[in-house]
Amino acid sequence: MRILIAEDDLPSLALLTGLLKKHGHEVVQTINGTAAWDALQQPDAPALAILDWMMPGMDGPEVVRRVHALPTARPPYFIMLSARAKKADIIAGLAAGANDYLAKPFDFGELLARVEVGRRVIELQADLAAMNEKLAAERARYFDLYDRAPSGYITVSEPGLILEANLTAATLLGVARPALVNQPISRVIHQEDHDAYHHLLQQGAETGEPKSCELRIVKSEGTPLWVHLAVTVAQDNVAAPVTRVVLSDITVRKRAEKELQNLRQRLSLSEQDERRRIAASLHDCTVQDLVASQLNLNRAVEMLGEEHGAVREILGDCAALAENNASELRSLAYDLHAPWLQYGGLLSGIQEYARQFSIRTGISVSFEPPPAIPRLQPIKEMSLYRVMQESLMNVHRHSGAKRAWIVVSLLDNELRMTIRDEGGGGTPASNRIGVGILSMHERMSAIGGRLDVCRKPEGVSTLAILPLVEEKNYGDS
Repeated sequence: MRILIAEDDLPSLALLTGLLKKHGHEVVQTINGTAAWDALQQPDAPALAILDWMMPGMDGPEVVRRVHALPTARPPYFIMLSARAKKADIIAGLAAGANDYLAKPFDFGELLARVEVGRRVIELQADLAAMNEKLAAERARYFDLYDRAPSGYITVSEPGLILEANLTAATLLGVARPALVNQPISRVIHQEDHDAYHHLLQQGAETGEPKSCELRIVKSEGTPLWVHLAVTVAQDNVAAPVTRVVLSDITVRKRAEKELQNLRQRLSLSEQDERRRIAASLHDCTVQDLVASQLNLNRAVEMLGEEHGAVREILGDCAALAENNASELRSLAYDLHAPWLQYGGLLSGIQEYARQFSIRTGISVSFEPPPAIPRLQPIKEMSLYRVMQESLMNVHRHSGAKRAWIVVSLLDNELRMTIRDEGGGGTPASNRIGVGILSMHERMSAIGGRLDVCRKPEGVSTLAILPLVEEKNYGDS
């Protein structure tokens, strides 16, 4: 270790130098305070300095004070030597910034021991400085990752004020990060979603677990954005709990979902138009042609004499087939067009279809409607009607049941339609996800609803759920 000795007494300087060199230290000698001050300002200044109190030019305490006033990262370890052994002198030397104080005359063994203590302190300081540098680097890396994270992070105080936010959150909101500090989080959340946010906070506080939902935030210029928002209520500091909020922009996904929903609705409307066109064509053209064919066949039977009994029988069978086909096509046209649904609404349409279905199939269908439901958009009523229609056809095709039930109810601002039967859960083939089930799922998804199909030994239950509050398209900018 390099050690500076500042001592104006030359025999003492020589003695100290020889002693320290003997124990493996490198020594830098000075004979006055000014030279010591100059040496300690150099980039390669010794890490430990032994200073005499009384020296020409500048005394030891003054050298110590000046070195401590320098903007250096770490001053050397100072050991003050002095013949002044009073307690007040020792206190004055330590107050000047010396690390140790040794009164003359002193024992060389004690000096070496104090130098060793200084060496260990210097090593510990170096280790601590290295640890601090590493910690600072890790901290800088953490904050760099924190700022560049794909999600926005906001810390909110218990009164609801923003304590800090990362750069992603500030960019997402379109403001400078300092401008967010001490702003109410309520200014960030869309006004219509305040209740959803506070409900999320309440859940997080009650369970102590992270809670999340999808809601809207508002940018500085007023543009709303859809985000996946997760909150964690930190209870580690009971005196001042904080809430950590994570924001992930899902506006593009929401917009795509809305566009997909609109596309499905347009496809559904096109499908309904095509069904009505086909129904009209069947009823006005094909059925009429079959009826005309039946009448002509009956006339031909009447025109033939009894001697043509075999031909009359064949023509009569053809007339019966034409009549049967016309009847079937009338039913098909009726199902395609669904006039009761169009003019009477969803409940009337379901009731009339259930009645006709029971007559055609022999399956008893019980319909339990609510006292009243609001009229829905035509596309929604038609989608629910087609789900009911497809469900009853599945009962007829797969279950072997003789009874089925349709229940329509209102619960928690949702319309729920259940179709169940008393069959055996369907044939093995029907347990696969077929085109009919996929079609029903797509119909409900297109109108913002969902479908659940449950197969049990006692029968199949199909549940269609439609929220009655239409979601606004706040994700569009």
